Amino acid sequence: MKKILELDPSIELDPDYLAWKMKLLKLKKENEAMRSYFERIIDIAPGHLYWKNKEGVYLGCNLFMVHFYHFDSKMAVIGKTDEELWPHCAQALRENDRKVMETGETIIFEENVQGSTNRSVKMPLRDEEESIIGVIGNSVDISDLKKIQRELIEAREIAEAARMIS
Repeated sequence: MKKILELDPSIELDPDYLAWKMKLLKLKKENEAMRSYFERIIDIAPGHLYWKNKEGVYLGCNLFMVHFYHFDSKMAVIGKTDEELWPHCAQALRENDRKVMETGETIIFEENVQGSTNRSVKMPLRDEEESIIGVIGNSVDISDLKKIQRELIEAREIAEAARMIS
């Protein structure tokens, strides 16, 4: 079988070729370093950072989300849908995603997942042509704040009731 592209062996000695090859290797190394840097930033970002395609399939997430929900790895999330990960609230999550994709706007939601209440900021995920191809979201657990809010409301109601009796 004949090779499709066969280089002249003398090209390996050509200084221009060597310079080009070194530049290409340097760019490849810089690109990998930048990709790794951004991945580390995403992994330590506060909250559950995730992105899904139009069909609701997770394309990626950060380690914060993996650890919070006790997944084994990112691969336990990637390729799955909300229906597969948390079926009890999937319909509400999917509806919020649809609103974002239909309006093309960033929207803030309060969402309940796995017993936690989250403040979710969701925005359209766009491709190079600015077409909406999914949703990117950052959800922060506000369960403790909601509990304090409920306790304050109860305390106020008790205080008002006591004042009425006096």
